Amino acid sequence: MPQQTFTHVPRIGKHIERQSRPTREAPQIEAGLERRSVALANRLTNLFRNRSRPFPLTALLEYFEIREVRERPLDRDACLRVAPPGFLIEVNSLYPLTVQRLGIAHEIGHLVVERCIRRGQSSLGKHSDPRIEGVCDRVGRLLLTPDWALSFYLRRYHAPRSATKARNAKPTIASAARAFGIPHKAMTLRVGASRFKNAFRIGLGEQGRNRA
Repeated sequence: MPQQTFTHVPRIGKHIERQSRPTREAPQIEAGLERRSVALANRLTNLFRNRSRPFPLTALLEYFEIREVRERPLDRDACLRVAPPGFLIEVNSLYPLTVQRLGIAHEIGHLVVERCIRRGQSSLGKHSDPRIEGVCDRVGRLLLTPDWALSFYLRRYHAPRSATKARNAKPTIASAARAFGIPHKAMTLRVGASRFKNAFRIGLGEQGRNRA
């Protein structure tokens, strides 16, 4: 059974910045591929039902036969390797846990895309294709922050009567990122591209943070 417990390698100095990935919407790719990939990712998030945030990735690792998640220093955030009869994910030990989780989800995103691509084609090995990377970024964020989970998170914030209190009652992007265990930038992209956009304050400080 795959384990999400990482064997930590001694960290070298300060955390280095995450290698840049395309964060804008992917250019035109195979018709319907992104839509099918997002639809499959949405179905897969049902594996997290009745689980507590931040959601453990163990169920997804088992589903895609990822035998091991290995932590070691890398020149990127994570990488997917074929390890018959399944797969292996290596994750960068120099990064904080939130970035590691997103990196693992991105690599799982490649397997999601692989399930949705046309027969006779493959997306594996195309980690340098910004179009495929863009889809995997989106799928990775969705896997870690399902729509139904964000809806539940927002329902914890009761709408006060006054407009001022209403503004303060909205969760910040930072508080949501902490709740779901992903980087702040990833949550910003996730919320900005969803129907939840207007439900969040773009706030970073302690002042005004909802304590519910």
